[in-house]
Amino acid sequence: MFCKKCRAEIKNPASNVNVFASMISHQALSDISAVTDERGYYKLECPPGLYRISADGIGYKEYRSNKKIVVTSDTETINDTIVLEKIKKSTLNLN
Repeated sequence: MFCKKCRAEIKNPASNVNVFASMISHQALSDISAVTDERGYYKLECPPGLYRISADGIGYKEYRSNKKIVVTSDTETINDTIVLEKIKKSTLNLN
């Protein structure tokens, strides 16, 4: 289980961001996902396993973690912060 906060690069909360936990050791399992709330918080409930975290949202560059997160039990809480980089308005293409 992950209980985390997602924030923009300038330390403001990033709301409505899609956050995914992808199990590394099991290809058949689909990603577990959540959406951040208005304070930038999200909760992913993951069974034991090895995961990588990714996130994307409108106005932010896609985030992919290089670190592996190990969940050892269903009751484990892991706290971490994802820092998203804003896309500069001149490079944002809405077409």
